[in-house]
Amino acid sequence: MLDLWRLKRERRKVIHEYERDLRNLKLKKAPPEDFEGLRHQEYLDLQSEDDGINRFLSDQLWEEAREYDVAIPTGAGVWEDSIFGDRKYLNMATRAKLRRLIDEEKSRRFEVKTLWVTRLILPILGGLVGVIGALTGLVAVLHHVNK
Repeated sequence: MLDLWRLKRERRKVIHEYERDLRNLKLKKAPPEDFEGLRHQEYLDLQSEDDGINRFLSDQLWEEAREYDVAIPTGAGVWEDSIFGDRKYLNMATRAKLRRLIDEEKSRRFEVKTLWVTRLILPILGGLVGVIGALTGLVAVLHHVNK
């Protein structure tokens, strides 16, 4: 979670730096080509930051899907290319679908654990409490008879 926060913070820094540069260009009354160049460079830098965030989220979900043995959706439109072409990551819609599948698996596993507790462990504990109560009563009666 801290890694994602850092990536988002870096993206915000890029935005603030370009806002500052844009203000400086306005103060200098720079030609329109400089504004266009600055906006283009901002777009590329923000795409780079977005690629980093998307890769992180994709890798995180990939690992969680492997942990819970959830199949990664396949087919056209599942993977998205990085703007730099160095790697692929899961697109936003696929990440949402995968999160839903992982949540369903987590819920299923929780229900199985809950079933074990309510159907097996709680009745056994109830029986043990009853036996302990009966033994305590027996000890009290035997102790009272011996006096």
